[in-house]
Amino acid sequence: MSCKTTATNIFVLMTNQFYINQYKKLTLIIFTICAVGLIIFTCAQTFFANSYLFNFRTELKTLPKLEEIKHEDYSIRPKIRHRFHRYPHTSRYLPQCIIIGVRKGGTGALIHFLDIHPNIAIASTEVHFFDNNYKRGLNWYRKRMPYSFPNQITIEKTPAYFVKKHVPESVKKMNQSIKLLLIVREPVERTISDYTQIWGKLVRNSSYPTFEELAIDPATKMVNPSFAATERSLYDKHMANWLKYFNLSQIHIVDGDNFRRNPFQEIVEIEKFLHLEHKISEKDYYFDPDKKFYCIKGFINRCLPDSKGRQHVKVQDYVKTKLRKFFRPHNEMFFKMISRRFENW
Repeated sequence: MSCKTTATNIFVLMTNQFYINQYKKLTLIIFTICAVGLIIFTCAQTFFANSYLFNFRTELKTLPKLEEIKHEDYSIRPKIRHRFHRYPHTSRYLPQCIIIGVRKGGTGALIHFLDIHPNIAIASTEVHFFDNNYKRGLNWYRKRMPYSFPNQITIEKTPAYFVKKHVPESVKKMNQSIKLLLIVREPVERTISDYTQIWGKLVRNSSYPTFEELAIDPATKMVNPSFAATERSLYDKHMANWLKYFNLSQIHIVDGDNFRRNPFQEIVEIEKFLHLEHKISEKDYYFDPDKKFYCIKGFINRCLPDSKGRQHVKVQDYVKTKLRKFFRPHNEMFFKMISRRFENW
């Protein structure tokens, strides 16, 4: 073997050894990165889980495994946040309380805030059972409810229930001792908000009639009572229908205007009405200056979607004046029915 060949072989071996060493180093670096990433990911998951449970007042040190909890020890269980995950000793129950209305009165915010309470389980969507799906039966209705513990109150909301004539009788057939929540707001503003939602979601084009064209009869220049948004604000008419089937003591009226300004005051009254221990405090809320309404404070703050609290369409003052005059006798009748007055209506 010549010196040239020997030198060449040695050079090749050294080169291969160099690349092997570099490969080992690269492999070690990749392994280290993956290991560190896995540790960070695992720690992050643990951190978020611990913070989440802490945020809902669950003391991990004293919390036994769910399988070890006796059937009667429901008070120490964590609140079920996932609507469709089943823990031991949970079932789907028909609602013991229903938010029946009113549309654009603040029902979304109301059930959103009530969900903070550990003894309340809410349906995640408007079920529309009593108005649109009654023929499907109670088993179908039950399957739309969240899994909950026996000490929790299941609440469903469908604002359309309040204005549907046949709904109260159907609700009573299901549960004659059920508790009902009705959140109302000043009728003129509610009517404008109702129109704004339709205009904003469905059409939002210049060809759709203006609020004035729908709310005021062009022939008589008076308020058009057949306009759906106006008709839904006739609280006395719809309340009279519900009082045919339920005692007033079963219906708690929530001041929607005050709820928007100070939700805590109204929530406290609801806790009393539902015979629940006081668990929700003012510290659970904060006012968002951009959205201009209250949000839920926590490790991850929760606010209503941007579709809520949207700016109303502009309505001429003379139309508002006519609407207030139209609603005034209906408001007075409603006040007599519920033995309560709302200022600035």
